[in-house]
Amino acid sequence: MPRRVVKNRRTLIRSMSNPEVARHLLDIIECAIASVDPYKSVRNRIKRSSNLLSFNHYNLRLDKFNEILVIGFGKASGKMAEAIEKIFRGFPLRGVISVPAGSASSLKLKRIETVEAEHPLPGEGSLTAGEKILQLAKDVDRRTFVIALISGGGSSLAVAPRPPLTLEDLIKTNKILLRCGADIKEINTIRKHISLIKGGNLASQLYPSTVLNILVSDVPGDRLDTIASGPLVPDETTFHDTFHILRKYRLYTKLPTNVVKLIESGVVGNIPETPKEGDKVFKKVKNVIIASNRIAVEASYQEAKKLGYKPLIISTVVEGEAREVAKMIVSIGKEVLNSNRPVRKPAILLFGGETTVSVKGKGKGGRNQEMALQAAISLRDVSNMMFLAIGTDGIDGVTDVAGGMVDTVTYRKMVSFGIDPIEYLLDNNSYEALRKVNSIIYTGPTGTNVNDIYILAVY
Repeated sequence: MPRRVVKNRRTLIRSMSNPEVARHLLDIIECAIASVDPYKSVRNRIKRSSNLLSFNHYNLRLDKFNEILVIGFGKASGKMAEAIEKIFRGFPLRGVISVPAGSASSLKLKRIETVEAEHPLPGEGSLTAGEKILQLAKDVDRRTFVIALISGGGSSLAVAPRPPLTLEDLIKTNKILLRCGADIKEINTIRKHISLIKGGNLASQLYPSTVLNILVSDVPGDRLDTIASGPLVPDETTFHDTFHILRKYRLYTKLPTNVVKLIESGVVGNIPETPKEGDKVFKKVKNVIIASNRIAVEASYQEAKKLGYKPLIISTVVEGEAREVAKMIVSIGKEVLNSNRPVRKPAILLFGGETTVSVKGKGKGGRNQEMALQAAISLRDVSNMMFLAIGTDGIDGVTDVAGGMVDTVTYRKMVSFGIDPIEYLLDNNSYEALRKVNSIIYTGPTGTNVNDIYILAVY
C-alpha cells in the first residue's frame, strides 16, 4: 500500500454509514495518486546510459550538446525536476522551474532554481517565473538541449503578458474566465492569445534548440495543446476563436479593455497568430506524457479488483457541469443497484475528467465538492451506495481541500445539522455543507495533477 495521502482518513471512515466500503474507496484513491507520482514516472520513462538518453523508443546522444537547460512550470514540476537532477547526476545543467507557493521548501534541488508562484490566479511570482524562463531562452542555440517539465497549473504559475497587457490584466481575465462556465479548452484558447509563452509561443522562444517536453497531463483525452495551455506544441485555435468565446459567454464588456483590444487586433491580422502545425519551431521538439488521468484510473481499477469488487471504467474524458455529471453518475449506480447493469454488485464505477461550475452563488467550494453535494442529494432516496470526487492535485477550487465523499445518509445528516443541502448547492456553498458533516477530503498538495477522479461504490 502506498503512503497515506488523505490526511483526515479516520474521520472520513467514521462519518460514512459503511466504514469498510469507505476504507476501500480511500485505498483505491491512494493507489490512483501513487500511480502518477511525478518523480517515479520520470524515472520509469526517461533513462540515461552514459551519453545516451532514451525515452518512448527514441534515443538521443547527449555529447552533441554544449549545454543542458531545464525549465518547468506546474504542480508536478518540482518532483519532476528532482528526478531530472538524479538522472543527470554528474552532468552540468542549470535551469528554473515554477511551483505552487509553499511547496519549494520540500524539494531537494541543487542545480535548478525554484520560483514559487500563485495558483489558480497568477501573481507576482508567476510573472517573475515567466521572465526568468524567457531570459533563459535567450541563451539557446542549435547545440542547446532543453528539458521542459510541464504539468497542470502551469497556465497560472508562469506568465508573460503579450504587450501591452499587464499582470493585472491577466489576473482579472483569469478570474472572470474561471467563473463564467467556460470549459478548460475555451479558457486556454484565450490564455494562449494573450501570452508570450502559451499556445506554442515558448517553442518559438526556444528555437533552434532541441527540446524534450515531459508532461504530466491534467487534461481529459491528454490533448498536448491544452496541458498548461500548450506552450511547446502547435496551437490550432485562432484569434477568431477567442472572439467567439467572448461572445458566447458575454465577456466583451467584462474583460479588461486592453485584452479586448488585443483580441480585436489579432482578429484583423495586426498581431501575429500563435504558431501552427508545420511551423519550423516544432521540428526539434519531442513530447512525452509520463502520467495521466487514464493511468490513475487504471490503477484504481486494479486496486478495486484486489479488494473484491467488480470494477468498471466508464470514462476518463468526463466533462460538463459538475451537478449534471454527478446526477448522471448516480443514475448509472441506480441501474447497477436495481438491475446489475452494466456490471454486477459489488461494483466500483470509475470515472475521470474535469467538470465545470457556473458560479451564481456567494458560497465557497470547488467542482469536486459541488459534485459530492449533488451526489448526496441524489442518493438520499436509495441505499448501499457511496460516492467520492477528488482533485488529484489535492486542491479543489479556491479551498484547501481535495474534494468530498458522501453516501446515502449524508443528506439526512446535513438536515439534522440544520443544513438545507439544496439551498447550499444553489449558493455554491458545497464546502460548508460537506465540512459540517465531516465529508470533505483533505490531502494537502499531492505534488501531481492528472485531473479529477470520481468513484461510485454500489454494494
